[in-house]
Amino acid sequence: MEQQETECVWCRQPLAADAEFCQYCDRAQRVEAGRTIDSDERYLIAETRSGQYGLWDLWTSGEPIFDSADLDRVFNIRDRLRDGSPTDSHSARHYGALFVIAAIVIVAYIAFHAFRYGSCIAQPGIFAWPSACV
Repeated sequence: MEQQETECVWCRQPLAADAEFCQYCDRAQRVEAGRTIDSDERYLIAETRSGQYGLWDLWTSGEPIFDSADLDRVFNIRDRLRDGSPTDSHSARHYGALFVIAAIVIVAYIAFHAFRYGSCIAQPGIFAWPSACV
């Protein structure tokens, strides 16, 4: 019986179809990855067992970081990650959280300033910290 061969999803060296580790690069093979479409030093694009296309970050392990039925979209996401560009709403969520935190800190500072110097005859400026009440 002839043993089927596949290729390592990381280094593209030939492997036995049932191999769990590559004998060349010593990396574990991803069970959910099918045919390799494209790979570089950081990202791997391959077919998933469900028939979609997946994007893996080679510097981390686990499930694909993105998957889609549209191969062009997977390439677009990979290119945006390479360039350091924001992807979809991912960065918008972080900017939204940062905005909320900054707003809370500013409101808390103003409220504390008003509480602390509310009974002063001559209140110090909002940025005059620390100062004494006159």
